[in-house]
Amino acid sequence: MSDLRTHSVRPLLALSLGAFGVSGLVTAGTASLEPTTLETTLGAALAVVGVYGVACYARRVSRPTLARLSIGLWLAFIAIAGLHLPGLETTGAALPAPTDGVVAGFTALTWATLVGAASTTTFLAFQEYNAGTDAIPAEESVVDQDCDY
Repeated sequence: MSDLRTHSVRPLLALSLGAFGVSGLVTAGTASLEPTTLETTLGAALAVVGVYGVACYARRVSRPTLARLSIGLWLAFIAIAGLHLPGLETTGAALPAPTDGVVAGFTALTWATLVGAASTTTFLAFQEYNAGTDAIPAEESVVDQDCDY
């Protein structure tokens, strides 16, 4: 794929990851234990928009590019998930910023990297599966060959 084509779809990927992050904030950032119907619906709608954006991105880039993105998002998720071990409030209190803002930011990053990694891995699996369907099965290639007896 051309480099220009990859650059033109990067904003689509960024918007998709942003939609995943906001979706996580909407559904996980409630004060009550049970999110409302509006929060659940909005979070689900944003997640669907994000998955659609990743699907459009995956269709326009090569498999190696998608594989590198998937690995990068999984590594980013693992790094961010490490901040959850002591607790986001503890991490937020250690930084020179408002604790609520830090917690919200790390929550959004966690959701964006987790759902982004899962969706890119899924679309990579679809591409890998479809890549093998063009080949002629071994049984048909044997039947189609001319044999000199």
